[in-house]
Amino acid sequence: VVNVRFGLPKEAPVHIQIYDVAGRLIGDYKVGNRSAGWHAFSWNAVDMLGQGVGTGIYLLTIQAGDKLQQQKITYIK
Repeated sequence: VVNVRFGLPKEAPVHIQIYDVAGRLIGDYKVGNRSAGWHAFSWNAVDMLGQGVGTGIYLLTIQAGDKLQQQKITYIK
């Protein structure tokens, strides 16, 4: 499991996407409205077909309202 913390300056709908290093969409999560403050998101390291992913680097994008943040995450089995 990969745990990611993110902060919001104000309430906003949150949408998280995870891509592999080749740019393929691995996960797509509509988290819903979240209040201002710190939040946590846990990714269980499976793709959209429910298959476990391999060890590697993934790109996580967090869209909250009109703001977009990207970060690299490393998953190690």
